[in-house]
Amino acid sequence: MTMAAHAGGLAPLPLVPPGVTATAYGVTLGAAAAATRAVHTAALPHYHGRPRWARCAV
Repeated sequence: MTMAAHAGGLAPLPLVPPGVTATAYGVTLGAAAAATRAVHTAALPHYHGRPRWARCAV
């Protein structure tokens, strides 16, 4: 799902004019992809449980 959203964000890339607008578009796209991956990583244990090696008592 994350990669599909990222690919969808890359679809209008040919329409972005060069210069500052392209830089801003790239920074925004990169930040959105990083945020999506961070949320996915944080939600992973919630939906799939903790790994067996991490279930020891602390």
